[in-house]
Amino acid sequence: MVEIVRNNLRLASLNPDDAISGGLALNNVTVEILSSRFVMWDYQGKMPSESPALKWVVRDVETGIENEQWWSAGSAESGLIPAEEGRGLQITGNQKGMVKDCKAMMLLASLRKSGFPAEDLASDVSVFDGMVVHIIQEADKERKGLKDLKENRTVPVVDKIVSRPGEGGKGKGKGSKSKASTTTAAEPDEDMMALTISTIMNVLSEKGSMPRIDLGNAVFQALGDNPLKPKIVTWIYTPNNLEKLGMLKIDSGIVSMGG
Repeated sequence: MVEIVRNNLRLASLNPDDAISGGLALNNVTVEILSSRFVMWDYQGKMPSESPALKWVVRDVETGIENEQWWSAGSAESGLIPAEEGRGLQITGNQKGMVKDCKAMMLLASLRKSGFPAEDLASDVSVFDGMVVHIIQEADKERKGLKDLKENRTVPVVDKIVSRPGEGGKGKGKGSKSKASTTTAAEPDEDMMALTISTIMNVLSEKGSMPRIDLGNAVFQALGDNPLKPKIVTWIYTPNNLEKLGMLKIDSGIVSMGG
């Protein structure tokens, strides 16, 4: 088991390979992660004591609606508590880290599976701030001792990383990434705007009308290794941006050529 020591604190690794044994139902939706932090949570008053959990504040890129989502990171007796303003988990007891089957680790494993670099995933969950991801529901795992587990219970996980703002995604927590992506989306330069428009038109010309989410994914693929790709996709997903382009028609979320 890997432990990370920072600022004299023993922190639990967030890498699924290092795991030990033991709000809103998001589904088929693309969201921007506005904030990713560990908190103490009482399951909205359903539990007598608080337990560590990973909390995401997300914005639906299609509707602009913001929501909160929690993933449990252990029991109240686990000895794990939020540290460094919620960016990490401090180890205070005998348990060395999050167990493999907890919901937070299921989410982190899905991020790894979707291509999030292992070297960027250590002990700081703020590295997810500003990312755009697609979320689906996955069957929950059976846990010993968990009472009243409903049949067909599911957990929101990531099945695709649409974009990561900045290079590498390291060391830019405390909301800086989300703020940067918002600024970029609101104030694109001429070169970025020209590339955005030409790529959108090429995609629609080739593939025809499609929902905004699918358009963003198609543009993401079409831009290949272009360094402007994350900024352009974030701009497409920002509410009202596409509506400003007179050459497009948007009806009930479907984007087509010809305004």
